[in-house]
Amino acid sequence: MFIVEIAGTPDAGKTTALETLNADLNNNGIKIFLIEETRGKNIFPQEQRGTLKYNIDVATITCSKIIKRLETIKEGVVLIDKGYVDYLFWIDYYVYLKKCTKYEADVARKLPQFQNTLLVPDLFVGMSVSPEESMKRRGKSPMDTYTVKRKEHNIVFESFFNSYHLSDKRWIETTNLSKLETVRELRRIICEAL
Repeated sequence: MFIVEIAGTPDAGKTTALETLNADLNNNGIKIFLIEETRGKNIFPQEQRGTLKYNIDVATITCSKIIKRLETIKEGVVLIDKGYVDYLFWIDYYVYLKKCTKYEADVARKLPQFQNTLLVPDLFVGMSVSPEESMKRRGKSPMDTYTVKRKEHNIVFESFFNSYHLSDKRWIETTNLSKLETVRELRRIICEAL
């Protein structure tokens, strides 16, 4: 079994690329298992969004789902759309935004539900898109007020990616890539790592 987690900045094309790649690799004889992102907005009250507690609650469900699924898989490639490593990034991001203290972040990183080594991927792929392109992909003006938030998010995510210790991690900048080019690049990286 080979585990790949994809995480990154909003609108980088992570979910779209994973869904396309899942079908492509399965059709080419590579046994693929896709574990989709857990969307907390359908589970928890919206007023909790953007808090460390919300992140912990969503990550608890996500990581539990990942572990249950991994325990049933003996061989093949597992593609995870925003899993354990993404959870760790959001903790750093909340510290950056001053939504929690460094102490609270350290406690959150050490919670028992996140200590299973199955959660650590063999390959972590970080995907990023410029804030301006992100806004264009959403059909909004690149001068939208969210552009500043996207810039901060990108800075913190790239810093997290560079400091996260994992034996195999790769970066895809999708700003100038089409959807097809993004899928091809992700496919190349995964096949190279296998």
